[in-house]
Amino acid sequence: MVYEAITDGDNIRKGEVRDYHQLNGKSYNSYSQTYVNEYGKVLFEAFYSEKNQSIPHRTVKIIRENSKNSRIQAVYEKRHLGSDYTSYTKTIYNHNDKGQLMDVVKYSYSSDQKKYESNILSSNKYDSFGNIIERIEYADEWDEYSKKNIQAINSTKKFSNYTSKGNYQNYFEYDSNNQLKSEVSFEFYPSGLIRTEHEKSYKYNQLTSDTKTYYVYDSKGKILERKMTGKTMEGWIGTPNYLNEKEREEYIKQKYYGSNLKLKAIITQTNMAYDNHNNLIYSNTNFNNDIYNDQPLELIELLSPKPLQWSYKYNKDNEWIEVLEYYQGTPSLIIEKTLTYF
Repeated sequence: MVYEAITDGDNIRKGEVRDYHQLNGKSYNSYSQTYVNEYGKVLFEAFYSEKNQSIPHRTVKIIRENSKNSRIQAVYEKRHLGSDYTSYTKTIYNHNDKGQLMDVVKYSYSSDQKKYESNILSSNKYDSFGNIIERIEYADEWDEYSKKNIQAINSTKKFSNYTSKGNYQNYFEYDSNNQLKSEVSFEFYPSGLIRTEHEKSYKYNQLTSDTKTYYVYDSKGKILERKMTGKTMEGWIGTPNYLNEKEREEYIKQKYYGSNLKLKAIITQTNMAYDNHNNLIYSNTNFNNDIYNDQPLELIELLSPKPLQWSYKYNKDNEWIEVLEYYQGTPSLIIEKTLTYF
């Protein structure tokens, strides 16, 4: 369960229930149940709208290999949206005899359409050494006019220059028109962890950002510091609410690109700390960015550094069962986890 934290003198108590929260890169939902295998990998999740609801509005079943890597083979999802609508999706992860993921295919069925639609989500290619060299990702969008999913290439990523540890040092991403969207290069520590990440982004054949990120880790491979420097587009992109999707795209192209495109300096640094169980207990991001200098004060305040802190309670198996989150030093959320072992 996820609750608002209420400070009452020296005591902290649970307030209103929050529906959703993220912690350490994982999502936590109130009124949900999660089942995992012996390796801690999720096998089944059920989500409820209310605490005492008997039938979940969404369930997710994950079929995995019975091994430590617990590779996903299929995902089955069922949704109840009202009393007269139910949708089902089946996502299949197809591997070759070498264990390489070749493609991901989704099959969808809804009670109003009463038929299955299939759609490829992604496909991969490998070199003779087993390294992935290309991934094509496809659009997964419903077209209201044709009443079916759109099957079109959304982006293509190409990977190259692998290290002896199997890490690619470069990748290039192209959009649906085969225009270069981004290029990224990596440098690694001897351990194989990323030392630097240099990324350039493009739109309408123009450079929109050029940044380099530096990483520092502790002895367990956890990130202690992440610092990004470089330049990126000035300010925020906004469009009038009355424009449709095509009109918004043209508005953005005319107003923000071409001779109007300006790049300004950006420096962002995030520092983190962990407890003895490798859980994040502190995170703070500072920025010194020219791109926000001309923005309204309320926007600058929204983006100003706001440290987050967490304290954990653990059971006898060293699994956390409660987390208290602090926002700018003030208790903000309480997350409770009930564990049942089989």
